[in-house]
Amino acid sequence: IATADTSVAIARTKALSQAYQQIGTQYAAAAQQMQAKRAEINTINVQLDTNKDKELTQAELDAAIKAKNPLLTQIDTKQREISQLQDPIVKAQVFVVESIALKYEAAQQAVITAKKINVILAPDAFVWAPDSVDVTTLITAELDKSVPTVGITPPANWRPSRQAAGVYQQIQQLFENAARAQAAQLDPALAGDQAVKLLEEYLEELAQTRGYRGEGSLGRYALFLRGQDALPDDLLDQADGYTQVRNALAHTYGLQTSPGLAAELIEFLELLLKNEAVTISDLMTHQVKIIGADEPLTRARDLMVRGGYGRLPVVGQNNGVHGLLVERDIVLALTQTENNGGISGLSVGDVLPQNALERVVCLAPNAPREAVADALREPGVIACLVTPNGTPNQRPIGIITHADLLYRM
Repeated sequence: IATADTSVAIARTKALSQAYQQIGTQYAAAAQQMQAKRAEINTINVQLDTNKDKELTQAELDAAIKAKNPLLTQIDTKQREISQLQDPIVKAQVFVVESIALKYEAAQQAVITAKKINVILAPDAFVWAPDSVDVTTLITAELDKSVPTVGITPPANWRPSRQAAGVYQQIQQLFENAARAQAAQLDPALAGDQAVKLLEEYLEELAQTRGYRGEGSLGRYALFLRGQDALPDDLLDQADGYTQVRNALAHTYGLQTSPGLAAELIEFLELLLKNEAVTISDLMTHQVKIIGADEPLTRARDLMVRGGYGRLPVVGQNNGVHGLLVERDIVLALTQTENNGGISGLSVGDVLPQNALERVVCLAPNAPREAVADALREPGVIACLVTPNGTPNQRPIGIITHADLLYRM
């Protein structure tokens, strides 16, 4: 008996790595244009944020639609331009994945024969197993032999298979998880600089909830919070002491925090968070936008484009959670249907991948924030959905992403 992960085996092949590098080089200019256009959309969204709370709510979006705000047209235009730039990149990547996946069965059979395997199960089918039963690496080695290189240009009128599209989704998720893990191991200088900025943002938010208005600084926020019963005086004294650090980093070119100071700042941020005894209810975004599995995919696209939602929880007719729809799902659907009338006839459920529910963990509102951190460390998990009883059989009342947790921590 053995186990193997198809997406991992393909993701680790030399052919995929080389092909993705070629795609990155060939479409480097397009990637820069997409980044610039996303930044322009963010700037427009700031203008639509009428109460200036750094969050574009559905009410603000509805008001802009009702008023026929011309900024929405600008967002639509830029999003279409991003899609046009992104389509050939996604096509090339899916084509690469499919080209390797076509050789997977033969590679797996070679390993089965060599190792005299009778049964191969998916990794999640095991409660426990020794590392020796995992033959994923052996399958990758066979793929490297049979597919040393692949092209990145699909033939004319090529369309990816549903199976290839699913494997591509899983591989992209693997890469996102790897990038997130790498980002968590930042160098001390950068980590220290980010910690100081987060400390200032944390105190700013705390001060604004207690009536502070206008421009401010780390020192001003700490001074304002004295006597507000927001933080103990000893913590405010320590926060005030970091004012000099903030000023020095902001005004001295080339100055960086030492590893010791970076560790001290991060420890202080953790102390502030623990002092609040934060629960999931405190961390979550309460105005979560939800879409039904039977609703038109075009509506999900419009919500993402106009509302700035990068992900949407999907529920069924009984309000149970079906999973999480992400921008990549829609881009992939556009790529697959461009020669067949587009996505106008598709529902959200039609394009929701089979592993969409694995992208979320459901938690109860009174769960501790450690539960969120543990959940978001799980491979493939993009967000935590908060439901009344912490199970996926109820409609979500909140959502927490990595960005939410980072902002609060």
